[in-house]
Amino acid sequence: EAGSFLRSIGGELGDPLDVAIAPDGNLLVSDAIGKQVVRFTLEGEPLPPLVSVETPFGMTVVDGVAYVCEH
Repeated sequence: EAGSFLRSIGGELGDPLDVAIAPDGNLLVSDAIGKQVVRFTLEGEPLPPLVSVETPFGMTVVDGVAYVCEH
């Protein structure tokens, strides 16, 4: 059975590669073209970027800490 569309998020993403839920409950999205990890509220509102990195390839959150892999 197919899922249903829930909502879109604001802001512009060049090449989103990975998503994670931050310890504060916000959505983290790694953007390879934007060279940063961007944050959004769960309602889809953009927040200031978490970090700028050359090529954020992937990420995970462990024990309240966000780890970002660079490619």
